[in-house]
Order: sequence, then structure tokens, then C-alpha cells
Amino acid sequence: MSLTMNRNAAKVVTQKQNHLSLIMRRCLHQKILAKSPSSCRTYQSSSSCRYKNTIIHQRTFQSLAAATTTTTQWQSFFPTSSSSNTFQSSPHRFLHTPSPPDNSEKEEEVLLRINPPCPPNDDDNDEAKDTTTTNTTEGVAILTLNRPKAANAMGTTMLTQLHHALFTTLTNASPSDVRCIVLTSSSPKIFSAGADLKERSKMTQEEAAAFVTKLRGTFDGLEVLEVPVIAAVEGVALGGGLEIALTADIVVAGKNAKFGLPETGLAIIPGAGGTQRLPRKVGAARAKDLIYTGRRIDADTAYEYGLVQHVVDAGSAEEKALDLAQQIAQKGPLAIRAAKTAINQGFDAPNIKAAMEVERQCYQKVIPTSDRLEGLAAFREGRKPVYKGE
Repeated sequence: MSLTMNRNAAKVVTQKQNHLSLIMRRCLHQKILAKSPSSCRTYQSSSSCRYKNTIIHQRTFQSLAAATTTTTQWQSFFPTSSSSNTFQSSPHRFLHTPSPPDNSEKEEEVLLRINPPCPPNDDDNDEAKDTTTTNTTEGVAILTLNRPKAANAMGTTMLTQLHHALFTTLTNASPSDVRCIVLTSSSPKIFSAGADLKERSKMTQEEAAAFVTKLRGTFDGLEVLEVPVIAAVEGVALGGGLEIALTADIVVAGKNAKFGLPETGLAIIPGAGGTQRLPRKVGAARAKDLIYTGRRIDADTAYEYGLVQHVVDAGSAEEKALDLAQQIAQKGPLAIRAAKTAINQGFDAPNIKAAMEVERQCYQKVIPTSDRLEGLAAFREGRKPVYKGE
């Protein structure tokens, strides 16, 4: 009886080993790629397992390893220098792993550069200055969408980085350091094509709703920043790309710029402010025309509609935006902030009387500032004022 049991046990082990060997041959033949645990189905070593289109992950081999009697038998398929590390490294001798390591750095999809104004009377250090930035962008923050290979499509990573730049850095910047913001793209042909639809297609309804809510909140935060925002648009600005441009105080467009809200063609609507900010820019009738049809308009038409304030040669939008930003940065920073608040809040006031009260309150805030006294002194002395945001 003991002999029979041993024979049966040996037969079972042999069957499992053959089963494992078959799976391995199929893996090597089909050059199956290893996937991350979250996106991989783990198939158990059973007679119901099928091999066609099967995605095998390291966890699969671990579960199949249990079918062997000893580690040595498992190492016969995956030989390694150390038996203690068999299951961690050996499968990758045969399988490619396209995913980067967990500790790899994420690509910077949003770039932020802040160039505070140089101190006055600093002529002695002219040679040490970076003339590519200090002469043209003092007091200007440049916020760059930097995902050109994906047409600056707005996915989770870009949104997270944009949110951090706005609410952690720019919101807390001093009036002296950041006096104007230029929103631009690292690509000369694409401002932003809108949402990352490939990523969105993999989201659940709850995840999609949460993403759009955060996107809307981030754009709201950009619009209500106290300093002026200038958008430099080259190429297409569609969907979310147009919606983020709509948060800017001034839009500069290259001749090659195209604007549109194509969401209705995807059976949705603009969800990050497009249905509200566009009518306020171009009027309700034109906004309905653009949103209902999803059609695109060029830079000249956008200028005619009031969506764009400056049209320049293709490739010159950022240069023009920086020139405008520098002009703004030379003015009293507290006065610029007060002016933006007065215009925005007064525009949404229920009547002119309420709007005038907003203006009165904003004017009252700049009266006790040192910058106001500096402006008067500079005018009296015939010199250029030096404003410190105080």
C-alpha cells in the first residue's frame, strides 16, 4: 500500500512538472511580457488554465512553483546565483518588463520658473546675471505645460503637478517675487489637446467624476490668483486646453492657433469651466454656436470674438506674452492685484452700485502702502519708481 501511495505521489509531481514545463515553453514561444500586479490576471496551475493571449506575471510563476516539490526543481527552470532570491529575480531572465521601477522619477509635465526682480542699484554684478532671464522676465513666473509627446493631454500626473504649482508655490508667493504669470507650452505646435482620453477610458465613473472635479477646482484656482495670468497659445487649444486658456486675464495667440470645445462630439459637455467662462468672454450666442457644433476657430476669429487679445506671427506668442508680463511687472504689484480683484468681483456684482463699492474697497487697500508713496516720490523726482510690493 505504501508503495502504491509513493507511485501515485510521484505521478502527481511528474504531471505538475510537465504542466509547468508546458506553460514555460508557451511563455518563451509567445514572448509574453510581464505586467504590473494591478493590471495582471494571475492564473493558477490547474487543468482549466488556457494559454492563448495569457498575460503571465511573476506572481503566476510563484503560484506555479508551489506545484514542484523542491526549490531545486524550480531553479531548473530559472537558474540563479542565489536560491534565496529565486522568485524575485529569476522570471525576469526570460520576460521583458516595460514598466519602470517603483522608485523611478516621474516626468515633469508642468514646469514652473520664477524670476524675482533684481535688487535696485546692482550694476556691479551685471556680469554675473543670467541675461536670458533677468532682462526679460524679472518678477514673472513662467508656467509651462510639458507633455509634448502626448499633445499636452491633461492626465492625472499633469493635473497633480499643476495643482501643486498653483496651490503650493504660486498662491503663497510674495507680491514682490511674482507679479505676473505666463502660461505656455513646451511645444511650438500644440498648446493642449485637452483631456487624456486614453487614461480617461480606463477610469470608472467615480474616478472620472473625481478627476473632472479636481480639474475644475484647479482651473478655478488659476483664475482667482491675485496676479495677472497671460496665456501664450501656439497651435491647438481644444477642450481642457481652451478651458485653461479661458482662466487667463489676457490671451496671446500665434497665427497658427486653433480653438475649440469638441466635447459634445464625445457625448459630454465641457466640464472645467467651458460652459461658463466662454459665454462671459464671447457672449452666450457665440458660445452656444461653438459648444453645440464643436467647431474650431482660428486666431483671427478668436480675436474678433474677444477670446484673444493679441494675435502675432506663429512662434511669437510667448515672446509677446513675456513682453506684456514685463510691462505689468514694472507697475505697483499691490495696485495690479487690487485692480484685478476690482474688475473680476465688480464684473460679477449684481448692479453698478455694488460694483462701485467693490472698487472703493480695493482702492482703500492701496492708500496706506509704501509703494504708493514711492510712486509719488519717483514722479516728483523724475526717476523710475522701485516698487517692493509693500
